[in-house]
Amino acid sequence: MRMRRKKNLIPRMERCADWQIQDPRAMRGRWRSLCPEAETLWLEIGCGKGTFTAETARQHPEALLIAVERVPDALVMAMEKAKALELRNVFFLCADAAELGEMFAPDEVDRMFINFCDPWPSKRHAKRRLTHAGFLRAYRAFLREGGEIHFKTDNRPLFDFSLTQFPEAGYTLSEVTYHLHEHGTQGVMTDYEAKFAAQGMPIHRCVATKAALPEPIQEGSDPMSISIRVSDLYSLEHTLAKPLLERFTYPWEALGEIGAFVRALGPTLDQEAYVEVSPAVWVARSAQVAATATLTAPCIIGPETEVRPGAFIRGNVLVGCGAVVGNSTELKNVILFDGVQVPHYNYVGDSILGYKAHMGAGSITSNVKSDKTPVVVKAPDGQRWETGRKKFGAMLGDRVEVGCNSVLNPGTVIGPESNIYPLSSVRGVVPARHIFKAPGNVVPKHD
Repeated sequence: MRMRRKKNLIPRMERCADWQIQDPRAMRGRWRSLCPEAETLWLEIGCGKGTFTAETARQHPEALLIAVERVPDALVMAMEKAKALELRNVFFLCADAAELGEMFAPDEVDRMFINFCDPWPSKRHAKRRLTHAGFLRAYRAFLREGGEIHFKTDNRPLFDFSLTQFPEAGYTLSEVTYHLHEHGTQGVMTDYEAKFAAQGMPIHRCVATKAALPEPIQEGSDPMSISIRVSDLYSLEHTLAKPLLERFTYPWEALGEIGAFVRALGPTLDQEAYVEVSPAVWVARSAQVAATATLTAPCIIGPETEVRPGAFIRGNVLVGCGAVVGNSTELKNVILFDGVQVPHYNYVGDSILGYKAHMGAGSITSNVKSDKTPVVVKAPDGQRWETGRKKFGAMLGDRVEVGCNSVLNPGTVIGPESNIYPLSSVRGVVPARHIFKAPGNVVPKHD
């Protein structure tokens, strides 16, 4: 049911401004600074009108609670409850659950609450459920090891579905009950929960604890047939991002850390070789940057690199040595290794391009799925990797060649020394040293 639009929504939101975080991405890794005395950080997804949120924060002053709600008309009611109680350990975000990985750093969250989320009953909409394995793997990016997800719903099919998804995404289950309030009220209730419980309707609840993630390899598949790890795709001696990429198994795991890494790396660069042309924008003295190019912080432009007229660098960008960023090319949240060329009308977002990779004129990375769900990397042999990321363009290995006007769809991974024919629409994994001619027509290269 769609919530009726609130009167005077904007003035009411403004009166609660002290409780709303306007730029949650800027708080990534810094949430605890909002309440330094807090012992733990909790995250609620879909707080609704905020009855559960406010009462939980009131009962647990030792916890910092961050509540997420994407409907402003509900969010304002939740914030008003927190304001009325003068709670200073709860803050609110107007955001989508698929974007949380961009807002919270690894291991930053200790506990999560998902209460009475949309069941999305149609099977074709299953991946939109907040307890689908895709979302659950996304939460792993910021939920600490041993962290918990507390899940409640009145919808039995959703609960049964969720009990299959938690183990698949690497969580162990405990406190599973199909009738939480059978013998009396248990814990803080939401408005819906109180109404359902008063009617005698069963409330289902479980706790899922983050554990080891199952290996994403299907029975009968050859784990060596598809190589998409950082060490398989890249020669790390050709990038200043080596210390960042070495920390991860799969390259897309580094996407959420690029901005913070660039900001930390910039001040350590040799001042004789680099100059900070504006706050958090470092350009090598030997680089050539056109006067009409736009450089947005944070970014680093390496030695002997050419940034041509009209280039738009939107931030969270590390460009290596001897690269070319061409006319009207746009970069956002990317790492370009040394020698990369994106020289003519390219868009590269949420991507990593390896040593001497080249994208032909007009070729682009598409970094968001049309249904806005987390991206899944899919290999030809049936292997799947749930990335947990809503924004994920392409991972190009060393010396990849992409033909003109090609589109690399979200979750594309291309192995080293592979070629993509012009005008191609590519998705999934292209193995190393192969030629992508068309979907279903990928052939090995011959010496």
